[in-house]
Order: sequence, then structure tokens, then C-alpha cells
Amino acid sequence: PHQNPQAFNNWTQSTNPMHSIEVEKVTVKDLPMMVQYALKNLEATGHIEDKVDPGVCRMLHKLPEQSALQALETFSSCDVSIMRNKGAYLTGILKKELNKYGRI
Repeated sequence: PHQNPQAFNNWTQSTNPMHSIEVEKVTVKDLPMMVQYALKNLEATGHIEDKVDPGVCRMLHKLPEQSALQALETFSSCDVSIMRNKGAYLTGILKKELNKYGRI
């Protein structure tokens, strides 16, 4: 069976968020002040290392402020010593929260 490479390209571009035409640029500075403080606290406790991932910023921005703070609180109570990938773990928590609002 011969596949149409153009059809495959169209499918991957429409289903892969990395290929979306306009990805909203959201940085920590675009987030509510209390969410920024919560992120700073997570950096101080070692839950977040380096810069906050743009995808995490985008997800936090989509959530109501209280939900974003609750998700970060949930993450802060997790034991980072057993996490293989802290960013992925936080992303999972945020995705669950976004699902509650149908925003994912």
C-alpha cells in the first residue's frame, strides 16, 4: 500500500501541537502575580530548575488563577526525589486541571 506523503504531512501538522501555525507566546511575566510567586517558591524548593517551560506557562495562562495556584500547590507537595522528569510531572498535573475546564 502506497501512502500519500502530503496527506501524512497534513495529518502530522494538524495533530502535532509543535507544528501549530501560531503558538501563543506566554512567559512567566504574563501570568497573574500570585502564580508568579508560586513559581518562584517552586524554584526555591527545587521543584523547578532552570527557566519555566513555555508550554507550562501557556497551560497556567489558560487556567483560572485559583486553579493554576491549586495545581502548583499539588505539585509542590510531591516528592521531587522520585520524579524522573519534573517538567513532565508538572505538565501532567496541569493537563488534568485543564481537562476539568475543557481547555485542552
